[in-house]
Amino acid sequence: MKYKIKYIPLDSVNPADYNPRKISAEDMKKLVKSISTYGFVAPIIINDTTGKVIGGHQRVAAAEFLKIKEIPAIFVSLDPTMEKAFNLALNKISGEWDIPKLKDVLGEIETGDFDIEITGFDEIEIEQLMTSIHLDDEEEDTEEKEKKERVCPNCGEILS
Repeated sequence: MKYKIKYIPLDSVNPADYNPRKISAEDMKKLVKSISTYGFVAPIIINDTTGKVIGGHQRVAAAEFLKIKEIPAIFVSLDPTMEKAFNLALNKISGEWDIPKLKDVLGEIETGDFDIEITGFDEIEIEQLMTSIHLDDEEEDTEEKEKKERVCPNCGEILS
C-alpha cells in the first residue's frame, strides 16, 4: 500500500482523547530539541474516517510548543475499533538496542564539539551505558578465565 504525505495546518489536528501514551517532561524536552534540530520529519498518522490522530500525539504537542504552522500527515481509513488497535500497536511495538552497536555509534559521533543530546540520550544516560558495557566486558573476561582455569580436584593443580 502506498500512502501520500500531506502537509496540514497544525490547528486542524484532532488528537484522540483515548490515546494511552504519556511522555515525561524530560522526554518532551528531548523531542522538542530533536524536532528543532532535524525538523518535523516523521509524519503523524490520521484516520480520515474519524479525523483523529492515531500516531504522533507527542510530536503534535512538541510542534505546538515550537509554534510550527504545518506538519506532515499520512491518512488512513479505519473503523474506530481498528483505529484504536493501530494506536496501541504504534505505541507498543518497538525494538530494543543492540548495546555494543549503540556504544559504537555514540562513540563515533561524540566528538566533544557535538551536542550529543540531540540523539535523545543525555550525558548521564550515555555515561551509564558506557559504564554498564565496560562492566559487562569485565564479567565476560572473568567468566572466560574461570572456564579456562580448571583445578584438579585431587592435587589442586590448575589445568588449562
